[in-house]
Amino acid sequence: MERNEDLARENGRLDAEREAAVRERDALAARLAVDRDLADRLDDALQADRDALAARVRDLEAHGAGTPVLGPQEAPPEGPGAPQPTSATPDTSPPAPSRWAAWWRRLVGGNG
Repeated sequence: MERNEDLARENGRLDAEREAAVRERDALAARLAVDRDLADRLDDALQADRDALAARVRDLEAHGAGTPVLGPQEAPPEGPGAPQPTSATPDTSPPAPSRWAAWWRRLVGGNG
């Protein structure tokens, strides 16, 4: 009789562990679905940003076809006839945040 009681207690403990494992598995599956959705949205936003940048590069290349571009190994000409750098005031305004950065801030509830 005592053996049956021990087995019944062990069975109850194992059932509780199984139920906890099933709940944890279900919670992790739900979180995985949310994470995959987030990854898909970020991928879409990054693809859109990449496409916009590629279009901008094509526009700049089309409008600046006559402007020579220095390669990575080339240095600007030096000497008395070489063009001097201009002292234009740099643009100190912060860059516009991308769409995904604003979306991420709204998602996580942060300002930074």
